[in-house]
Amino acid sequence: MLEVFVYSVIILAGYQGFVLVRRWGRAYRLHALMLGADSVVALLAASLMSQEGSERTGELLGTVAVLAYVFLVMVPALLRSLAQQALMRDRIGLALRLLKFREYLQPGLPSQRERETVQTIAQVRAGMADQALTALNAERRAIEEPILRRALDERIVLTLLYARRLPDAAAHFERTLDAVAGPTSAKLLVELVRAYGELGDFDGAARVLGRLEESLGTSEPPVLLLLYRARLSFLAPLGRVAEVEAMLSPPGAMGDMSAAARSYWIGVAKLSRGDREGARVLLAEAVKRAGRDQRARELAETALARVDRAPFEIVSLSGETLALADKIGQLVAAPSAEARMANRFRRVARGAAPVTLSLIAVNVLVAVAVRLLLGPSEEDAVLLRAGANFKPAVAAGEWFRLLTSTVLHAGPVHLLVNMLGLWVLGRFVEPVFGRVRFFAIYLLAGWAGAGASFALGRGVLSVGASGALMGLLGAAIIDLVLHRRAYPEGWRRSILEVLLVVAIVQLVIDLQVEMIDQSAHLGGFLSGGLLGALISPRGRPGSTRAIRMVAALLVVVSVVGLGHASWGLSRKLWPGRWERWAAEGVSIEVPASWTPLDQGTLIAPEIGSGATISLGVGSVEEIQAALKDTLPSAREATDLAAPPGWRAFQDTHEVRTPQETRSFFIFFFAQEGTLRSPIIILRVPVAGAPAMRAILPRLLASASVVLGA
Repeated sequence: MLEVFVYSVIILAGYQGFVLVRRWGRAYRLHALMLGADSVVALLAASLMSQEGSERTGELLGTVAVLAYVFLVMVPALLRSLAQQALMRDRIGLALRLLKFREYLQPGLPSQRERETVQTIAQVRAGMADQALTALNAERRAIEEPILRRALDERIVLTLLYARRLPDAAAHFERTLDAVAGPTSAKLLVELVRAYGELGDFDGAARVLGRLEESLGTSEPPVLLLLYRARLSFLAPLGRVAEVEAMLSPPGAMGDMSAAARSYWIGVAKLSRGDREGARVLLAEAVKRAGRDQRARELAETALARVDRAPFEIVSLSGETLALADKIGQLVAAPSAEARMANRFRRVARGAAPVTLSLIAVNVLVAVAVRLLLGPSEEDAVLLRAGANFKPAVAAGEWFRLLTSTVLHAGPVHLLVNMLGLWVLGRFVEPVFGRVRFFAIYLLAGWAGAGASFALGRGVLSVGASGALMGLLGAAIIDLVLHRRAYPEGWRRSILEVLLVVAIVQLVIDLQVEMIDQSAHLGGFLSGGLLGALISPRGRPGSTRAIRMVAALLVVVSVVGLGHASWGLSRKLWPGRWERWAAEGVSIEVPASWTPLDQGTLIAPEIGSGATISLGVGSVEEIQAALKDTLPSAREATDLAAPPGWRAFQDTHEVRTPQETRSFFIFFFAQEGTLRSPIIILRVPVAGAPAMRAILPRLLASASVVLGA
């Protein structure tokens, strides 16, 4: 498994370092160098691991490289997400500490800006806005570099906005950032549109919004989200209730906003329109639903306090402001392709993926259940009982294993790797395809991957969700390629590039690491791509109905397959359930969990790893003669509780592997006094002998020779 991680780090760390330098330049130069160094260390580790005598050194370096990648890439993303959650719950101090730690791991200007923003919020919350502003103004006077002064001006305006000193914020903006040509943060401009709207200065709000519209365009999803947020902040104080409701309806650009935010904005629009009672109800609901988001609650409470005052009096607006309001009103009044794109990518940005979370929960719960009820999932016998994709069992008719194997994992590391992959891919693919289509792609691609492993794979036993994950990857790539016009080109190209790199990384790993099931990965990838092409919600308008019918059919197939798998596995695991098995002329009852290995042999996982039972027809004398020639050390077993009339013989042997040496008992059973007795051969690990003795009486009592055999 370490080899897999090392090869991943070689490619991913090098690629991400290159991308950071190409796209961000000096802003992330140090972090790019750190990633490049990690890629080099991983490359050295891979080289040493393949050289005889240097394996331990290579494994040590490889572990260091993998851990370094985790802390350079994965941990910063987690810290940023946790900081955002802490901010929503008004735990400013915790958010600031998380972002400071993130800045150590991911140094660069964007990380610094995020930390400074939260630091501003913390100072305002602590009642230190005046001290913070004094320090910022002193620092500004001491700096002559225009770019640095502009950055400080943005922090000053932001501090004033968070302190709710809106007139001062607008005045400082107009005196510095607006009066002097230069770039201004788009996020700050959005906040200023909102501030001007609250002040009733609609010409000022229109001026800032017009600047946003002209400078940003609508080429990238993050820009679309900012523009629609600014448009909402502009239209609501103008009392454009219909347009605001259209934006906040499910098909609209901001349709997935929280219930609290939806109530707030519609309430503001109704208040500005003069509907005090409607505004009071909605704003009170916004306060109630704000939960731990203190800023949202404060904004709703401030608006609610204005309900009993006179609503905004729009005495007169300039022609430019009216024209802009009418233009934006027409843009948002009816759902458009741009609005649907903004809504979709708002869900992608938020990672709104309930099905993904549910699938992760199912995989984790299955792993816990297997560990508690059956034993360590690293053992083949445990996986076999739990429903692993075991070729002889599938060939014997246990087709449910093709699906149940996709939720099983060989140990916690295997589970962790696949769940991280599902989290990353699912948060993109689910919002793009929708929950129902996403579920169908995941389930059917996993099924197809397991089927490819059964038909073409080199191994006999396989488990894991990697086939389903490769299916999600294939579906995402094919959708970005076939429906390029449905996505902003720059964004599409960058995401497609990342997904192709991930696919190449997986291909390299498959070719380098023998334990990887390439057939399952390839089968999942190709089937996911085919499914993505068939049921993409961005198909041609004329084929929408057909696409929905195909998607519905695939979902039905998925559910039926899931039901079949659940029923088949439950029959195998039902406590105390036995079933009759016939082979080589003998019929016998065995526990239902025992699994076919070949035509005349069953694997007995309940007895232990490596336990088997084989059948035949013969006599005691034939067994004795065979043992004398092949196993001269075999002796008669007199201490077994066999039914009357049965003779038992036993021997021991060892199985040696590079990792361990295992000891087994071999028991031979036959009925005395008959030439056509059932012959039963049990191969039992030493530790499984007590379990074998417990079921032996019923096992032998049920054995009989099949007539005509």
